[in-house]
Amino acid sequence: MDNSARDGIQHGLSGIMIMRTCLAIAIVVVVTPIAMGVSLAEERGREAELRIAIEAFGRAFREADVQGLERLLSDDYVHVNGGSGNVIGRDDWLEWVAARRAEIDSGELLITEYRVEDLSIVFHGNTAIAVGAVFSSQVRNGTSSTLRIRFSNTWLYEDSTWRRAAFHDSAIP
Repeated sequence: MDNSARDGIQHGLSGIMIMRTCLAIAIVVVVTPIAMGVSLAEERGREAELRIAIEAFGRAFREADVQGLERLLSDDYVHVNGGSGNVIGRDDWLEWVAARRAEIDSGELLITEYRVEDLSIVFHGNTAIAVGAVFSSQVRNGTSSTLRIRFSNTWLYEDSTWRRAAFHDSAIP
């Protein structure tokens, strides 16, 4: 067999492997939700609903809206701060947000940007893991700063709404 024939066979085999890989991915994407008793349309609806909750949480956090955040947190919320390593419970974290609201109201703090990027979500029943990045910029007492973090959140679907149960972040250099 000459080289051109061998190359043609290898090219054909690599094309078959690509097709098989694509078929396997398609089967996982379509069959997994069905096997779990969730239709693809329901899965997309749940993801859209959770993305709306994550956006609402981001707006409430940017504005230091304590009441809005209270509605979006589980009762046993745990916040792990990557910068300090501190583990903070729900009530203490909401107190920190209230202090931040006072800084915003006094003009000490101005949040100039806050956006979530690269968001991906994986569902496990009524629990979801959300992973993404946040870019924020602010002016505190006349000094500008920016922050970019990678985060992971655990969200629970309870009482017909999504609530954040856990948070962890780390700085992106």
